[in-house]
Amino acid sequence: MSQLGSEIGTYHSEWRAYFISGQKSLDNDWDAYVKGYDGMRLDRYMEIYTKALKEAGYVK
Repeated sequence: MSQLGSEIGTYHSEWRAYFISGQKSLDNDWDAYVKGYDGMRLDRYMEIYTKALKEAGYVK
């Protein structure tokens, strides 16, 4: 879980910086950004994270 989260977090932070700095365009590069998550098993990460939140009582 932590490895998945770390990889996803790093990717998100890098792209956020690209968008804010203008190195990447939301209009032109958004699809590439979203596609980049495909190989990171984001769906599995969200499944694990949501389950943990439910078990802790934060989500119904």
